Amino acid sequence: MATEITLIAIQAAGGVAALARELGIKPPSVYSWRQIPPKRVQAVSRITGIPPEELRPDLFEKAA
Repeated sequence: MATEITLIAIQAAGGVAALARELGIKPPSVYSWRQIPPKRVQAVSRITGIPPEELRPDLFEKAA
């Protein structure tokens, strides 16, 4: 089951197919995400406008 922020990011991108297309990957790869993979965080942030620290707070510190 994907985390809530992962589902929000997918929705913000226009759905699984749209996000996969923007990332240059196949939709099943996105479907398999429980959370956004570290190597995809910056790209997903750029596509969705969601800051990296919200997408993966375990990897990024919130800006002060």
